[in-house]
Amino acid sequence: MWSNRLTVRNELFEEDGSRKVRLFVAPKGNLRYTLDGSTPRNGKEYADSVTLPDGPTTIWVYAEAEGLETKTDFAFPARGKKGVQIDDTKPARLAGAKQKKLDSRQKAFSGLQAAKEKSIKFEASL
Repeated sequence: MWSNRLTVRNELFEEDGSRKVRLFVAPKGNLRYTLDGSTPRNGKEYADSVTLPDGPTTIWVYAEAEGLETKTDFAFPARGKKGVQIDDTKPARLAGAKQKKLDSRQKAFSGLQAAKEKSIKFEASL
């Protein structure tokens, strides 16, 4: 049986002094979105570009087409911010680092030692 999945993309741009984002779904489908973190399935129907506030902003998107559906979100830094932005709500990953399973006491201590040697600091999250 053949199956497909929906891919949602975005394009951030400026127009008339405002930040805006265009949303796209492939294959073609219907989009809904929210800017407040509520369930995008129940959000506003997407028809045209969305004006974003100047601060850091996340847009939550729901796409559906012919029985397929997907949810995703896109985070945008504050207006004028450049470079990599840290999202405190998502786990950190080391770029280019090979993932290691810490599924034993020895591997866990070895991983902590390697982190210490690279001056990596951990912080507890609640």
